[in-house]
Amino acid sequence: MKNPISKLHNIVNGGLRKAKLRFMGSNLDLAVEALRLYNGAVRLNLGTLNPSNVPQRINGFHDLAFLFASHQANRGVIAQDFDEASYLWSVIVSRRPRQILEIGRWLGGSTVLFSAAAATYGGNVSSVDLKLKAPAYADDKLIVELLSRLQL
Repeated sequence: MKNPISKLHNIVNGGLRKAKLRFMGSNLDLAVEALRLYNGAVRLNLGTLNPSNVPQRINGFHDLAFLFASHQANRGVIAQDFDEASYLWSVIVSRRPRQILEIGRWLGGSTVLFSAAAATYGGNVSSVDLKLKAPAYADDKLIVELLSRLQL
């Protein structure tokens, strides 16, 4: 049997956690501001940069990834952090493969990234995905339309 004090502790903490989530949900502006301050200039500034993350030379925008903060909560269409995407971009434009094969594309963010990088030198991207039970927002037609609009 669980210790009664431990059980009470779990109940109180669980209730507090739910209350915090309710508060954040009804006060999004305050929650966002708190996160901005926590992850802002006090913690992230030129003096706090890890020198090993700073390149010796800037050869393109992708080399500036060290200036950006990215995490699971602020990802966009692409399911990668900014530094991951910039690394993939730099590999593609520096190695210049004629053909890129992408296996699995979900929303198509990486397909657009690969296509844009390959377009800088005339490379091609082939992307395959089974999408057996994909929701409407992961429709391949949306990816094709965007690539066409971007002339990629």
